Amino acid sequence: AEKYIAHEFSPEGARNLLSSIEPEAIRGYFKSGYKYHVAEENGVLVGVVAVRDNMHLYHLFVPDTFRGQGFARKLWQVAHDACRDAGNVGEYTVNWVRLF
Repeated sequence: AEKYIAHEFSPEGARNLLSSIEPEAIRGYFKSGYKYHVAEENGVLVGVVAVRDNMHLYHLFVPDTFRGQGFARKLWQVAHDACRDAGNVGEYTVNWVRLF
């Protein structure tokens, strides 16, 4: 997030973004009902996706070493399927940030 996204924000926005991925913040999201899915390969964490309210893509991260291997697409598919199974009819929201 720091490398690819935070520089797009104001200093305060970057601090808010980076604090949103701190362990304590993630624990709070779990308690609030956010749904997280992780991808592992050979016991190594290769990505994470989080959805809020069964419709808002909140976090989707894959480390540089695993980019371009389809992990983000697979994680999104898992999250999408879980939302659908929980009643989402196919409408999602996301906060968009230009990466390139």
